[in-house]
Amino acid sequence: MAVRTITAVPDAVLEAISQVHTEGSRNYGHFSEPKLDALLDKAIVELNRDARTAIMDEFQQKFLNEWLPMSVLHTNPVRNMVAGNIGGYDKTAGTWYGYSSSSKLGRWSYMDK
Repeated sequence: MAVRTITAVPDAVLEAISQVHTEGSRNYGHFSEPKLDALLDKAIVELNRDARTAIMDEFQQKFLNEWLPMSVLHTNPVRNMVAGNIGGYDKTAGTWYGYSSSSKLGRWSYMDK
């Protein structure tokens, strides 16, 4: 089981490849399943949205019902609020401790109205 995770990428196929593909950059448990790899390799080159959705539906069903290499137990998402005259707000510089807001670098600028 994983008790931590790193912020997800905005694409389900890329996220799955990084987390559970045999050669995934964040496959820290070294999970390896040739059928899983084949589905993700097929999905990454599929340009038709409906076909890609069907591949990922199959991936999700098998992931949960057959493979289940890990289960994420807990993450701490953080919300940050700023005044309306703040522009270019960025609290994502730095990767220390995942979601921890106290460990991030921040940058922003004031906007004149």
